[in-house]
Amino acid sequence: MDTWVGNAIMVLLVRQIILQPLPGETATSRLKQIGMMTLIFALHGSENPITLSTLVSMSGLTRGGVSETIDQLVRRELLFETMGHNVIGRGRARLFVISPGVLRKAYSITDGEL
Repeated sequence: MDTWVGNAIMVLLVRQIILQPLPGETATSRLKQIGMMTLIFALHGSENPITLSTLVSMSGLTRGGVSETIDQLVRRELLFETMGHNVIGRGRARLFVISPGVLRKAYSITDGEL
């Protein structure tokens, strides 16, 4: 991914989280969301799917803490969630990708269209 596009994506994500708080949301919650999106952005495009288990192991947060933060990001439409199979083949896993709308907007900004 182009450096300019990556920078545009991060700016869009941070602005959305900081400037448009959800009802009853705390500043701490918004900072956790920014940190989680930074981690997800670093994992975006890798060959391994981004799952709750991956985020728990990489962030050091509890499963509940990661899930709560992720739910807020999905509600903001910054993340897109699907269901897939667990690595071991049994059960279902929540899979996450950066919202296609955010990616489209970042590419249009870097092409000079605001």
